[in-house]
Amino acid sequence: MMLIEGPKERAKGLSTIRQKNTSEKEEQREPVECSVLPPKTTYLVLRFAPGIDSQALQWLIRKIKMPREKGGGELLLKRQPSCDEKKGAVLHVSASAARISEAAEHLDLRLIGQNEPLSSSERRFIVLHELMQGIRALPEDHHVPGYPTARLYNGQSIVEVFHEVGLLESFYPLHNKENLRRLRKLWYCNFFQHQPIDEIRAYFGDAIAMYFSFLGFYTTALLFPMLLGLIQMWFSGPKSLLPALFTILNSFWVILFLVLWKRHSNCLAYSWNTIKMTGLDDEPRASFRGEMGEDRVTGRILPQYPRWKSFVKMYIVSWPIALVCAFIAFYIMLASFWAEQTILVWGTMQEDGTQMKPDYAVQALVMIPSIVYTALVFLMNYYYRKLATRLTEWENHRTQSQFDRHRVLKLVVFEFVNNFM
Repeated sequence: MMLIEGPKERAKGLSTIRQKNTSEKEEQREPVECSVLPPKTTYLVLRFAPGIDSQALQWLIRKIKMPREKGGGELLLKRQPSCDEKKGAVLHVSASAARISEAAEHLDLRLIGQNEPLSSSERRFIVLHELMQGIRALPEDHHVPGYPTARLYNGQSIVEVFHEVGLLESFYPLHNKENLRRLRKLWYCNFFQHQPIDEIRAYFGDAIAMYFSFLGFYTTALLFPMLLGLIQMWFSGPKSLLPALFTILNSFWVILFLVLWKRHSNCLAYSWNTIKMTGLDDEPRASFRGEMGEDRVTGRILPQYPRWKSFVKMYIVSWPIALVCAFIAFYIMLASFWAEQTILVWGTMQEDGTQMKPDYAVQALVMIPSIVYTALVFLMNYYYRKLATRLTEWENHRTQSQFDRHRVLKLVVFEFVNNFM
């Protein structure tokens, strides 16, 4: 099961934004009304937080079922029969064949056949896209009903807001045991044959298929440096030039591998029509905030936010904070070295100024700063990753690739200082 869960602090933040206490919610709780769907048509499962206000849940359900012309997702819902709302409501999301065909045409997904026009992974992608990208706040939607502090901006993804504040705990697709068993037989039982990339893509999606395609391509490409390494190991002597030749050829191999993989991945992306994995897609992120306006390139009505504001936030606030954190990590590292040296000198220095060999007690004491520093490195990495995510989210980058790139840059600067210096 591919699970997407929010961090634990979202659940803690949920308690701070609730408008009513538990007893008041119990009095006003309403049953969740959803459509009845065949089990096999479930493309996505939504699991909500325990004790969610019924106003918020009913409002989101109406948004999901509402026609697209009125700002809804026009999707189908059913409630899990064995679900207890006190433990968290669970809804199954699906879509009609006409709705999926309409969204597929809008997303430029290629039809691969008449009997089975779209794979299960493509249908799940369509439902997830319409749920996250299609259901956005309207000008009259100022906050989530029942949670006045969960404010909404015009054009903001409503489902993303539910997830961020902890009202939506997780969302995930369901496995198909029959298809999974068939894929397992094709994959595991044919160990020395090529991977069933098309079958992997049909079940898990484009990203997972691209990942395993890369693994297969990389493993095959490693045969060349493996042969070179064996030749060097067998025939090189003390004054042999083979190690230097191996280094040069290995450098050329890396360049050639990157060029060939780029060509191969582009061929796969073209044949799969996965433009969203090529960096050419400019779809706004689900949590991208901005005023709704006409896009100058596509003509679609999308959230608009000045790019210069993101740059101002980055270079005036985010990067100074990141550099300060890196300097703090650097000085903590120096303090650890200084503490080790101080303990070593204190434990080995004699009265006449000479140093003796450290005994076991001194050796144990010298290890204490390293142990403390190791724990601090773990804690600093944990909290800095949260800080980097919040800063990058606050910068309000338009696309997911921009968000990931700027977040990774912050992490690289800090973790290089914290882990590798």
